Amino acid sequence: MYSKPIVFFRFLVLSMIANVAIADEVELEFNGMTLNADLIIADGTHITDEIVIILHGTLGHKDMEIIETLQSVLEEIGRDSLAINLSLNIDDRHGFFDCEKPHSHRSDDAIDELNAWVAWLRKSGAKNISLLGHSLGANQAAKYVLSSQASIAKLVLLAPPASDARADKKSLEKLLSMSASDWLSDIRFLHCESADVQVASYLSYRGDDARNDTVALLEDVKIPTLVISGSDDQVSKDLGLRMVDVVNESVSHLEIVGADHFFRDLYAYDVVDAVDAFLGEDAQ
Repeated sequence: MYSKPIVFFRFLVLSMIANVAIADEVELEFNGMTLNADLIIADGTHITDEIVIILHGTLGHKDMEIIETLQSVLEEIGRDSLAINLSLNIDDRHGFFDCEKPHSHRSDDAIDELNAWVAWLRKSGAKNISLLGHSLGANQAAKYVLSSQASIAKLVLLAPPASDARADKKSLEKLLSMSASDWLSDIRFLHCESADVQVASYLSYRGDDARNDTVALLEDVKIPTLVISGSDDQVSKDLGLRMVDVVNESVSHLEIVGADHFFRDLYAYDVVDAVDAFLGEDAQ
């Protein structure tokens, strides 16, 4: 574990990180929309070597600080990565989801879009693909791996949700009596304080779907999987406690002391050190 650096040293290191990675934005046509991602190929490597797909969290994007930092540090140690943007039903989406736009996206849309990017990487010559998801993206990554479409070597779940955040029973009963195409107006949803949300979209994230419980999904994972939690994470704050009850030889857990939900500053190095060691292990 790194000791706490002085402020100037933290600024210097983070400035160095920010200047390392030069990503190529790539595009993929999918269901009438353009998907985009940042591809980084480290010096001396090729896309046919190992590559890590990185998936952002709730309503996020590939240019978030945590995603850019992970890509930069991975590049430093010679690992290639592809950080993708989920479309959230918006063509060529960049930046955070605009809460003024209607929510018609569904959580499982990520499975189809991940599958499209895996197919793109395969067509580009990639043979060894691992997947890293952060926060809600970790839940979607786990769902993808458990789907019949999955073709992933190893899985890293960074601060996955510790609970499935279901709506209360009364609300669910009301929603289930409505048409999936109906709309809910001016409600709090995900990170949006006031949003228009399609019923099907709401239920996909907050409905009675057992797959939204990431920790429970881990019982069925067959590929090598690393779960990383932060001791100071106030978003997935019960993750470490719940991981104690996971019984699966394919799953390991690491808690990074002092890290919050976004693994800021030098905690990103702790994450990448763990990921590098994990990816370097022989397959179980």
